[in-house]
Amino acid sequence: MLNGTARKVLSALISACMVEGCDVEGASRAQSAPDINWTLTRNGVTAVDALTGKLRAQVALPEWLWVKEAYACAPVVARGPQGEAVITSNVTTTLWRVDPRSFDVTVHELAGVEDRGIEFGFSALAYSAEQDAYFALGTVPGSMWRVDPKLRRAQKIAVSEPIAAGCGQAPRVMAQKPSRLVSLCIGGTTVNLAADQRTGYVNGRPC
Repeated sequence: MLNGTARKVLSALISACMVEGCDVEGASRAQSAPDINWTLTRNGVTAVDALTGKLRAQVALPEWLWVKEAYACAPVVARGPQGEAVITSNVTTTLWRVDPRSFDVTVHELAGVEDRGIEFGFSALAYSAEQDAYFALGTVPGSMWRVDPKLRRAQKIAVSEPIAAGCGQAPRVMAQKPSRLVSLCIGGTTVNLAADQRTGYVNGRPC
C-alpha cells in the first residue's frame, strides 16, 4: 500500500508522462540489455557474459575483410548504445553489427565515405553517448570520421594537423565546453571540434 509520499511521487511521474511522454519501451529495452564482453577472433567475435563469464556465442562475420597488422592497424570492436558489437575492417569502411540478444549480424556500408580515392578502413572506433554518434580513426594517417548511430553515413572531420595515435586508440569525448563545442581525447592529445563537427583543431594539450 502506498504512503502519502509515494503517492505524490507516483502522481508527479504520471503527470510528467502525460505532458512530455515517457519512453517506457525504450527504458525496458535498456534495462534488459545484456552485459556482453566482445572479443575479436580471426573469423568474427566471441560474446562472453560479463556477470558470469560464460561464453554466450561465437559469431562469424560474413565477408569480413582485414589484413595482418604488418600492413595496417588491426580492426577493432566497439560497444554500441544497446550493448551491441560494431566491428570494423582495416581495408574497407564497411561495418558489421552483432545484436547482443539474438547475435544476428547485419552489414552496413557507409555512405559519404571518400578520401582522395584511397581505399581504407577504420583502426579505432568508439561510441559517444553524449553525441549519440561514433567517432572513428581511418587507416589513412590523420583521417578522422563521425558515424551516425544507425551506421548509415560517415562524415569526415578535417583536422588541423596529423594526429599521433597508436593502433586501437579510440577517440574519447571529454567534458563539453560551455559553448557546447566538443573536445576529443585521441592518443593523449586534445582535439577541439567545430560546432558542425566537420573540422577539428589539434591543440597539443595532453588529455
